[in-house]
Amino acid sequence: MYLNPGDIAPADGILVRSYGVTVDESALTGESKTIEKGTDDPFIISGSSVVEGTGEMIVCCVGKNSTLGKHHKLILQQHSDEATPLEDKLAQIGFHIGIVGAIAAILIFVALSAFILSDIVEAGTWDSESTEKMFTAFIFAITILVVVIPEGLPLAVTLSLAFSMRKMKEENIFVKHLKACETMGGCQELLIDKTGTLTKNEMKVVKVLIGLKKANTKTPEVDPEVTKTLAIAVARNTTADVHSVDGNIEKAGNRTECALLMFLMDWGLNYHQYRNMRTQVMQVPFNSLVKMMSTFNVETTEDSALYIKGAPERIMRRCSHMLNPDGSVTEITSEDKEKVKAKLMLWSQKSLRTIAVAYKTGSVKELGLNDNPNKDQMDNAANGMVLVAIFGIEDPVRPEAKEAIETLRKTGVTVRIITGDNPDIASRIGKHCSILPSDYDYKPENDTIILGKDFDRRTGGLIVKEENEEISYAMGNEKEFKKIEEHLRILARCSPQDKLLLTIGMRGLGRIVAVTGDGTNDAAALQRADIGIAMMTATPMAKEASDIILLDDNIQSIVTAIKW
Repeated sequence: MYLNPGDIAPADGILVRSYGVTVDESALTGESKTIEKGTDDPFIISGSSVVEGTGEMIVCCVGKNSTLGKHHKLILQQHSDEATPLEDKLAQIGFHIGIVGAIAAILIFVALSAFILSDIVEAGTWDSESTEKMFTAFIFAITILVVVIPEGLPLAVTLSLAFSMRKMKEENIFVKHLKACETMGGCQELLIDKTGTLTKNEMKVVKVLIGLKKANTKTPEVDPEVTKTLAIAVARNTTADVHSVDGNIEKAGNRTECALLMFLMDWGLNYHQYRNMRTQVMQVPFNSLVKMMSTFNVETTEDSALYIKGAPERIMRRCSHMLNPDGSVTEITSEDKEKVKAKLMLWSQKSLRTIAVAYKTGSVKELGLNDNPNKDQMDNAANGMVLVAIFGIEDPVRPEAKEAIETLRKTGVTVRIITGDNPDIASRIGKHCSILPSDYDYKPENDTIILGKDFDRRTGGLIVKEENEEISYAMGNEKEFKKIEEHLRILARCSPQDKLLLTIGMRGLGRIVAVTGDGTNDAAALQRADIGIAMMTATPMAKEASDIILLDDNIQSIVTAIKW
């Protein structure tokens, strides 16, 4: 099977020929980073999309045997026999009312029978009239027993839920199953994804370093030549595309590259006029080993340029000079490198993703290249570069997230973050959203933040049983889980299995659990939760497994759903 950019793999396979194939497996794994496929990792998972490069793969598993098929099998399993919290309460109310009614009916029958028997004793005879009175007393007791049962209650509840369902639709909450309306109102635990729910799920440039000075991310307050050089260095060494459709910004390609292009647009620059694909001779996609992407453009034999971008520590090693905000180019000293390193350290503490851009111009011969360079020649030529800028990129937290979580806490809902990010990033998000105290300091021995692998080890992992094509799950060590959940607020570096394990554990404690998700990998947890909440941007499989879909992908809508 041939793979091209934009394709979604319909089956599992092994890549046998790759020309810079990079795939996005976020729909299945939850990891937002793209993955380069090759000899080290040749496995293609069904449902993953090709971001860059072309290749050929041998198809190994299709249909229900593929990764996507196995996820689909999970959500096809129906659990309609499970009663909702309201159904349990109505059953309890009905039972207690039945008991009270039965006792009342018996007492009334006994009392009436006593009066009738006393009359019979006085009369000294049992006639047909006495029999009729006893039968009437029995019918009266039965009537009381029947009237006590609230037969109109189910209808009243259904009408009430239907009204709530209609109102929730008006507030961007699409309810797929009627029972979700009442179950959401009794929610006790909310296991929430960081990406796309607490954050906007869009990378954005928030810091720019040109030379040794921070630049404004909104307006180009630098020399016009610096603006032009930066625009060319970014536009020509990216493959992503950002364009406006009916007033909405649509992005295609690598998320980090989209953030850089959006930065140029914020500066009022049209990157298309700088990209100039006609002059592009060679482009080497990002490689995880050298942590760099490079592009070679040739206007004429005497006018060519080499552009590189990648991890700042790797790019700076290849740079001998740097571009300053005033347009001057100066040599990079060891002191300059230390200053830049100090700034990058501060950015890393704020959990920013950093990327550096550099260039070198001259004739083709001066650059040490030819008209058709190969990958190794491009790598060897990328030295003595001019550092243009270093960008700090983040996925911004939604402004309404903090208020929404504080409201949820007041209503008695415990919010726990489930994320694939490292503990430092998760801790920062947790403090920003008031899930963690502002002075919280992450310590591995503290159960407030636990890594997925440690959580799996301590709880005994997920026990999967398959019988008659029905899959059931259990937790290995429930006693240890009870100790962990008292303090657990963030599960970091977790896998889809860890998310499912936490969901099953919480339900095992008798809690009403709501789970949010947007990827195919979340389908199992969404299906096993009391309320599965999918984002509007979620994959079709995640939506199918959910009970509620948030049409605006807004955490505030979860508060609204609980209100109704």
